[in-house]
Order: sequence, then structure tokens, then C-alpha cells
Amino acid sequence: MIRVTLKGLAARPVRTLLSALAIVVGVAFVCAALTLTGAMRGAADSLSSAAYDGTDAVVTAKTAFEPGMDSFAEPPTIAAATLDQVRGAPGVDVAVGEITDTARIVGRDGKPVGDGPYFGTGFDARTPGAERLTPFRLADGRWAGGAGEVVIDQGTADKEGYAIGDRVRVATRGEAREFELVGIATFADVKSLGTATFAVFDLDAAQTLFDKAGRLDRILVAGDLEAVSAG
Repeated sequence: MIRVTLKGLAARPVRTLLSALAIVVGVAFVCAALTLTGAMRGAADSLSSAAYDGTDAVVTAKTAFEPGMDSFAEPPTIAAATLDQVRGAPGVDVAVGEITDTARIVGRDGKPVGDGPYFGTGFDARTPGAERLTPFRLADGRWAGGAGEVVIDQGTADKEGYAIGDRVRVATRGEAREFELVGIATFADVKSLGTATFAVFDLDAAQTLFDKAGRLDRILVAGDLEAVSAG
């Protein structure tokens, strides 16, 4: 059997060479893909961990299953009143509500900036200590403090030439509308998230923009270590 196989391979040297080359190239592509995926996942995990260093716990609604990346189902929200209960729990130092949805920043050419994902976030900058719990870091300006104001990522600001005080169009649910650019931020220490963009709104404004009045997507919590130790 081996002799027949070797004779067949010898009779068709070009096909044998091409088949061997295809196997080698295929294995190389698979190894490269796995290596790249692992490196990207590791970098993303490290970035997320560093960005949420100040967050000790996250409160979300209970779900029957975890939606997949290709799922169109929206995660359930929680009542905003839950925030007061969390703040009153033993050992809680700071707790803030957060909204996360989709917001497309429109460039000067009238088209959405980047290729996604397009992050839209509601951040409660009024609560003392809230900056400990957000992955975003102000590079310029201030946090949005009401309706009609927005903070965008530094990568988009640099690419489009947006500066503090400019009018920036952002599409949330429905047609794009104009917002005053009051701040430019990074994600942790990263100026750009590749093709992704983010727009940060005041929490109350985000609840209206994303049709989540009286609701929150999650509550971020920082613990009071001294109180826990004393207890």
C-alpha cells in the first residue's frame, strides 16, 4: 500500500508539491489566526481590567442566559430606584448608574466615523467619586452635564478635527442631532479603539436619548474597605 502511494506521488510531482504547499500554508494561516486572536483577546482583557481598576462590583439585571455576540436581544435593564438601595448597602463607598447603547458620531463628510462598534454611554459625573468607576478618562474639557452636550473619544476628535465648543452630530435612536462638544476622552490610556468610537452623555440625557427613562443598564460599585474591615 505504501509502495503504491509513493509511486502515485512520484508520478505526479507537481500535484504532490502543490498539495504539500497547501497544507503548510493552511496550517500557517490557522496558527497565525489563533496567535493573533489570542494576542488581541489578551490585550482587550488587560485594557478592560486596567480601565475598571476602581470598580469592585457591578449590579445588573438577572438573565436566563447570556446573549451571544450575534444576538439582537437587548439585555434587560434595572429600575433606577435600585441605585439608592445599592448605595445604602454596607461597605459601599461609591455607586453610580450607567447606560450603554449605540451612538454613531457623524463626521464632517456626513458619514458615521469608524466602522463600529459605536458605543454610547450615559455617565453620572455629578456623583462625587464617579470617575473612579468609569473606564473613560478626560483628556480635555469636562464631562457632559445636561441635554445637548457630549464627550467623544480622542481618536475621533483628532481624525475629524473636532475641538471643544464645536457642534457635533450624533445619531442615537432616530436621526442624528447636534450636540455641543464639551469634552474629549480616552478609554483608559488609549486614545483610539481602532474602528470603534464612543460618545459619553450625561446620565439623565442618555436615559432620554436611548429610551430608558427611569432605567439603568448597570450599577458600578466601589467598596469602602475601611467599613468592611471594621464590620
